[in-house]
Amino acid sequence: MHVGLNDVLRVLLELFAFFSLGLWGFMAWPAPLWNVDFGLATPAFAVFLWALFRSPKAVVHLDPFGKALIEIVIMGSAALAWLMLGQPIIAIA
Repeated sequence: MHVGLNDVLRVLLELFAFFSLGLWGFMAWPAPLWNVDFGLATPAFAVFLWALFRSPKAVVHLDPFGKALIEIVIMGSAALAWLMLGQPIIAIA
């Protein structure tokens, strides 16, 4: 299997999206209990979605449209997380 630069960039962006969702979960809520819950559950749910539908060894095989939709949902959620944290430049990037 050939791994190109585009594949490496996609993996780095997905890891950054998971990190972004975790950071949002820890910083977006005023109560400490909510911070821990959302800080751990949000990236875990995103990783679960990615593993279930988008990974190379996905359990549920989708057509390219479905795979793109899952990826847009995860990346869009990370962008919205940065927007909610008051960082619109990172959200746009």
